[in-house]
Amino acid sequence: MHKGGGLNVVLVTMKAGDKLEEHSAPGPISLVVREGRIHFMAEGETIEAGPETLLTCDPKVRHTVEALSDAVCLLNVVTGG
Repeated sequence: MHKGGGLNVVLVTMKAGDKLEEHSAPGPISLVVREGRIHFMAEGETIEAGPETLLTCDPKVRHTVEALSDAVCLLNVVTGG
């Protein structure tokens, strides 16, 4: 993880079946799936995403992430400061 300059960058690794329960982020996020497949659920919509898929989410929007297979994602969170 890298923090600073208003941007947090986190490498997220998940095993098949792992789930990040519904939560929100302090600022806008982008999530790039590097390996594997995930479900990204927000505002009643579910997106199945695979390698090289870029997902974005507005701040405070509650969302869930579930790994359909072992997955590696790069998460960027804009914190503003």
